[in-house]
Amino acid sequence: MRCDVAFDIPVPINDLFTMSKKGRKLRLFKGTRYYNGKHQRQEDGHCRVYDKKRQLMENGRQGIKGEQTRIEIVYAPKGKLTLASLVQFPPQFNSKYLCAVLTDLSKFTPKVGRLVQEIQQGELLPQDTTPYYRKKIQEQLKTQDVIDLNEVTAEQWQEAVTLPCAILSGKVSFLPVQESRSG
Repeated sequence: MRCDVAFDIPVPINDLFTMSKKGRKLRLFKGTRYYNGKHQRQEDGHCRVYDKKRQLMENGRQGIKGEQTRIEIVYAPKGKLTLASLVQFPPQFNSKYLCAVLTDLSKFTPKVGRLVQEIQQGELLPQDTTPYYRKKIQEQLKTQDVIDLNEVTAEQWQEAVTLPCAILSGKVSFLPVQESRSG
């Protein structure tokens, strides 16, 4: 089983900082941030971050109001999952990625703030910083608006997976309500 879990964050891509916690290398291509190699795009944890508004406009589709950045993370668990496990236990991504809306760069120490800006502008890749500074970036990002990917996933999982699986397995059925007429 494999699926892409997508999050739409209503901020410009330049305000959304993402970083792998598992050492996945960042690649930049045409404004999209990819974590892992191109040949690994079907693997668990592969991540894409891009400007969704720009993508829709480039494809001639109706634009959206306001800014929107999309994060897509591949969920491909090892081994078999029962339907009950799939429904009850949405994927956990906080252990794989850190995601934060940059709200106040003055809360970073000067060196870490400069590194964050260089990463955001594509001038520096996280893997080109030392492990010490990657750790400092993660620590200081907590001063920003951190997005709980596990929580966002759980919210979407209910509608996208839990309900359809419950219907397919016969646990829930949506039948039209019968009207009763009197007289």
